[in-house]
Amino acid sequence: MQVITRRSALTPLLLRLRAEGHTIGFVPTMGALHEGHISLVAESRQRASITVASVFVNPTQFNDPADLEKYPRQPEQDAQMLEKAGCDYLYLPGVEDVYPNGTQGGPLFDLGGLDTRLEGASRPGHFAGVAQVVQVLVETAVPDYLCMGQKDFQQCMVVQALLQQMRAEFDRKAAAAQDTLQESETESLLWTPHHTSLVICPIIREAHGLAMSSRNVRLSPELRLRAGAIYATMQYAASLLPVLSIDTISQVCTENLNAEPDFKVDYFLLLDAAGLQAVHAQTTEIVIITAVLVGGVRLLDNMVVAYPTV
Repeated sequence: MQVITRRSALTPLLLRLRAEGHTIGFVPTMGALHEGHISLVAESRQRASITVASVFVNPTQFNDPADLEKYPRQPEQDAQMLEKAGCDYLYLPGVEDVYPNGTQGGPLFDLGGLDTRLEGASRPGHFAGVAQVVQVLVETAVPDYLCMGQKDFQQCMVVQALLQQMRAEFDRKAAAAQDTLQESETESLLWTPHHTSLVICPIIREAHGLAMSSRNVRLSPELRLRAGAIYATMQYAASLLPVLSIDTISQVCTENLNAEPDFKVDYFLLLDAAGLQAVHAQTTEIVIITAVLVGGVRLLDNMVVAYPTV
């Protein structure tokens, strides 16, 4: 595995590989890797001939400087894990390489309200920072497949919306330049946002059900074991769908989790999985989605189930 710290070195290399007929899978991470991340590398390797991963703790998606400071960093261990997993290239940039013009004043994206609900409501500006860094990383790694984990379900939806906007912006610029750029020239470009598909990969769980997360290392052994109650509660919520209303299920499950010592529920909701809106007559899949503070550590989880449950 080759470690590359500069965008100016990585992108031309990957474009050359694309020109030779390779396909590229990309796994963006913030490090402190675990088996969930490694499963994304495995998915990328199944789909693409070249796998690129990034390790970058993005400052623009932290609205709390203390949270940024506490985020675990272990780049040498991460590199060893990625190499063992068969990753071909690791992009390990500094802030100045990702944001050469500074972290302020980046592009703004219309995320259709996804950025102001759930995690967005609790962490203002978080998803604007996610969109900002993902645009840079995707343009750097020029991938065919962008592999991300379902655990951050809302983030996946934000990234899907971002990719749609990147494609629309590319089409707008291509149309504006049509007098000077022939259609054949546009089609011959080695990479455009239209090449990139988002691949949402299943959640990997610890033996007791807790979704694997880099934040889990901040839990005491006792709390880490007890945090399996989050997954058990989502399973319970799914079992209640045939007999109770959506609002009642949400209330019951919130109360059950809040009754656990050192647990505080931010939200526990059952929403339409297609748009994170309220369940409606056309809903076919529900996402049970939650954020729970366990010993002060914010844990996210979700489960997608059919609706109505038969």
